[in-house]
Amino acid sequence: MPCVPPGQIYDTWEERQAIADLVEGLVARNYQEHLKAEGFGGCELWFPPTGGRLDFFDINVGKHRCANMADYLKFHNSHVNRQAIVDQCLASSPKLMDVKVPDIISHRFGRTEFYEIKPDSPSGRRSGKDKIGWFMLLCEPGKANLPYKPGNKYKPKFQVELPNGNSLGGRYKIVIEVEWEVDGLILYRLCLVGTRRRQGEKCTALQRAAGLAAVVRVRLSEEDTRTVLEGLIPSAQSPLQQAVGRASGAGTPSPNIRDDVMYAQLLLNDWRGRHEGQLIDEDGLYGPQTDGAIIDFQQNVTGIVDGRMDVQGPAVTALQQDHLRAAFAPGMLSDSEIPRLTLHGDVIHTDWDGEGDIEGMADEITWPMLLEAMHREVRGYFRMLYGSDDIAAPGGQGDVPVGVPQTLQALDAMGVDFSVPEATLQDWLGNTEFTPYPSISQALLRLGRRLRLPVFLDVVVWNYEHTPGAASPRRVEDVNAETLKAAVVKAFETRHGIQAGTFENVLGPQ
Repeated sequence: MPCVPPGQIYDTWEERQAIADLVEGLVARNYQEHLKAEGFGGCELWFPPTGGRLDFFDINVGKHRCANMADYLKFHNSHVNRQAIVDQCLASSPKLMDVKVPDIISHRFGRTEFYEIKPDSPSGRRSGKDKIGWFMLLCEPGKANLPYKPGNKYKPKFQVELPNGNSLGGRYKIVIEVEWEVDGLILYRLCLVGTRRRQGEKCTALQRAAGLAAVVRVRLSEEDTRTVLEGLIPSAQSPLQQAVGRASGAGTPSPNIRDDVMYAQLLLNDWRGRHEGQLIDEDGLYGPQTDGAIIDFQQNVTGIVDGRMDVQGPAVTALQQDHLRAAFAPGMLSDSEIPRLTLHGDVIHTDWDGEGDIEGMADEITWPMLLEAMHREVRGYFRMLYGSDDIAAPGGQGDVPVGVPQTLQALDAMGVDFSVPEATLQDWLGNTEFTPYPSISQALLRLGRRLRLPVFLDVVVWNYEHTPGAASPRRVEDVNAETLKAAVVKAFETRHGIQAGTFENVLGPQ
């Protein structure tokens, strides 16, 4: 599975925000190490009202974010109007969680810089660049006349591995990856490298569990983390539909439905992989291999040896609990890896990561809210492991289109963004059967030129489909290039109020 932003893994804003809080702490700690390596002796943190410190971190600050930044800027730039900066900051967004306060500002001799930390997604980049642009405007001579520039002296490129054992019958490394991209912008993503032949949604489940376990560990001791994670395990709901294995003691045969058998085989391989056992085929067929694996597990774990896995029975329950304990192992970060800068009480103050819909988000996440989000995650966890092959065979019926994250990144680089929710667009881009988005997106990329100003992909598609005589394409070969260019021109003119006339006039320099 490629590295992906949290928005492609987590369903709820509480989970995404908790990961963002964790990453910002990791970056802040790494920035301290960077300054020390550069001969500055490490960070000198700004904690009002003491003042006198050189480095500002907007990490989990809450409702005083604008005032906190204004105090810092006033301390180092005596000419500024503190209240004017507070007012402009509060006016930068109708939502406090999205006011344009950079995550890092540093004021040192020969080094006055700022950085923003965002998920590596088109919406994350766009949000980060918006915040950088706003702060640059604030710094201009006609405004606050500040010396700060988007930073390029600190160019992080590091990974934090989340400890993990074998799981799902393979070895995995799950990491948070952080990388500087352009001046002032630092991006992050979650990565999973594994040996499982088919990755797909089953390995996404591992990433989700790993990240949330690490979030708990950041806020609690190792012992308390184990207690919390152990308390989540009973929330898990088994998707097993009917019994797998031998006939019951009363002679009732097990139905051995294909998806049930595959689920049992997956969990058995998960356990066997962590106990040096030989893996069995995950083919959905109950036979001697699967029968032997069930017996082996029961002999070693449950003590009830009947060669059968009943719905809610001891065998499947023990397998599921054993798997969750392994999946949550990434929560066991060492104390030296814990970014203590995130530990400001029991509340995570929301600092919108740019992903998902900001409406409906609360200004803070309390510990009970986070635990409830994790309980929901665990309740649905095993549904992600249930079902047929993760990815259909190439060319077969039911192909799962791949490359949606890569397509979004390539479109963003071309100057094509979107006005619909990102999750909705991802669904459209991943559906070659019912939407024209995959084919039109690829046709746009084949044009090979960056636009001088951005256009909305959804508007381009709407213009294309509403062109008289144009059919809705499902293959790249079916996209009419001239109709597509005209759709782009119309989207450009509508968005920017500029009469371009021809496609050449909407292109940027080569």
